[in-house]
This record gives sequence, structure tokens and C-alpha cells, in this order.
Amino acid sequence: MSQVFDGRLFGPGLPGPGQPGTAEWHGSALCVRHAGAEHVAERLEIDARGLDADQIQLSWTTAEGVFTFSVHAPGEIDRLLQAAPVPYREPLNETRKAHSRLVRRFRWAWLGFGIAIGMALGMVALGFALLEPLSARLSQSVSREHESQLGELVLAQARAAVPITEQGPAVQAVESIGERLLQTPSYRYRWFVADSPELNAFAAPGGIVVVHAGLIRAAESPEELAGVLAHEVAHSELRHGLRALLKSMGLSLIVAALLRGGAEEYLASSAAKYTELKFSRDNEREADREAVARLAAARIDARPMLSMFEKLAASAAEQGGDPPEFLSTHPDLEERIASLKALTATQPSPLPIAMDWQAVQRSLAR
Repeated sequence: MSQVFDGRLFGPGLPGPGQPGTAEWHGSALCVRHAGAEHVAERLEIDARGLDADQIQLSWTTAEGVFTFSVHAPGEIDRLLQAAPVPYREPLNETRKAHSRLVRRFRWAWLGFGIAIGMALGMVALGFALLEPLSARLSQSVSREHESQLGELVLAQARAAVPITEQGPAVQAVESIGERLLQTPSYRYRWFVADSPELNAFAAPGGIVVVHAGLIRAAESPEELAGVLAHEVAHSELRHGLRALLKSMGLSLIVAALLRGGAEEYLASSAAKYTELKFSRDNEREADREAVARLAAARIDARPMLSMFEKLAASAAEQGGDPPEFLSTHPDLEERIASLKALTATQPSPLPIAMDWQAVQRSLAR
């Protein structure tokens, strides 16, 4: 008699964290049910995943894309194996053995890692030194598709905190300026305006850019907004947001994910705190340089970018608060502004952005 076992289904049209479901073997086919739907899968690919290979993943390809049914609980894995058809028994047993082998490998790996940390000046100092290069390396294993799914999770979290729209004159203005900054984009960009008085903007992973209404009201020209957008696009194209999420996992999980070969299962839980993350000093410098280069390539005057940053920093200082997030990360704001002055000193002859800026700002009036 076929045994039913529980797991989690991932694939096209499903939430990033997957959806709970049940499965059972029908001959050599796997029948998966979730939320009233049913999949009958053949030609399965079997893999051991998880931090220590304690999950069995059954994957199959359809016209819609790749689906994966992941079984994690030991009892459910037992039921999966007991009723497995003959063609799949050997690979399934191998994945079970991989768990034991990997546990032993991790014990040795952690022993060696502990010794290496003990020989360093200190675990904390070494951890900070390693976080940036290791997260950069780990980011290469994250697909653009998964990065876009993370962006959707970040956007959902932001929507829960403040009303966000993707329609109206202000959004059209943001999109018009933003698209001008993109030559060969890595993502299909989406542009939003948050109904918030804060002088802020952020780029979520996967090409999602959110500008707060307060920033648009504070900009004296579309060129000033263009400077901020260029900075956020730079962060997005350089995958700084993804790398910040990876860094937030902590050194131990980053090392574990590098040993396992991927970080997807950790990132979804980190997306909830994305807007609280800070980019590194080097990330900010890199984004500044890239932003000026993008403005120059688009024939947009880069000097208003500098004036916008100076104005926002001065406004925050007058009010006794911190600068906006995209400025506050860098501890030496004066050094950063001096660097921007040098970067914007020479540039191609700019073309003005043809836009009724006052009309855009009036559209945000309550």
C-alpha cells in the first residue's frame, strides 16, 4: 500500500518559501498534492540538500518550469523511502548516506575552522574581515531569478509598513528617469513611490526601486532625483543588496552555505530585515562611482547629485537626526562628498531632463 509523506513544494507560480503539500508513489510516478492542485511527476532528479544534507529533494521539469518537492522530517523521509519504486531506491538510499557523510565532514570542517579562528587575533575581528569577501563569493551562487523572488519579499515587507504605489505621475517620472540610467540592465526594473515623508529611497534585490514621496518633494529638479536613482540602480546592478543579506546571515552560515554550494534556503528569512541593513563603506564608494558613470553615460548632469546629497545631509544635521539610509552608512560623509566633487568635476555636456517637475511634485500633494 502506498504511503503518503509530507513535504514542501517549490516552483513556478508558488511563493518563494514554497507551499506545504503531500506526496505518494503511484508506480514509478510521484503524485504531489497542494492547495487543491495535483502534480504527477516522472523522470525525477534526486538530490540531498539542507545544511547537512538532511533534506531529500525530488525535482521534475514541466512546460511551466522546474518543480521541487522537498522532504525534511526524518519520519516523512522514512515513508518516502519505504514505498519508493525500484528505479529510485538506490539514488534515494545514496542521498540518505550522504547525510551521514556530510555530518562527519562538517565535524572535521568545524574543527579546522575553530582552530583557524583561534589562531587569529580574535573571532570577531576576523569575522568582520571575512564577511565581505565571503558574501561576495557566495552571491555568485544565487540565481537572478531567486534574487528577484527575494526582492518581492522585501517589497511585501515594505508595503506592510507604508502605502506603496506603482501608478501616477510621480511613478512615471521616477521610471522615466530611472530607465534612462539603464543601458544593459541585469533585471526587469520596477519603480515605486512610497507615501512617506522621509527623504529616502532604496533598491531591493532583483531590480525593485522604491522612492519615498518626501525625497521627491525635497528635490529641486529631476536631475537631483536622478542622482539618487543612479546611486540605487548602481547598488542593484552591483548586487550590493544581495550581498548585504548574505552578510546578515553571519559568518558561520556563510561558511556552511559555501561548503554546501548555495544560500537560497537562508535568504528568505533574512529578507524581512532588508531595509534595516547597511551597505559597507566600500559598497557605498563603489555605488557613488558607478552612479556618476551612469549619469554621464545618460548625458544627465551629475552635479545636482552632489547638491542633493549635501542638502539632505545638512537638513538632517539641522534637525539633529541621521542622514537618509543611503548616506548614513558611510561614517565619513565629508570624505564621500569630497570624492563626489572630484568625480563630477568633468563630464560630457549634459542634456536637461525634459519634465514639468513642479507638476510631478504637485501630484504628491495630499
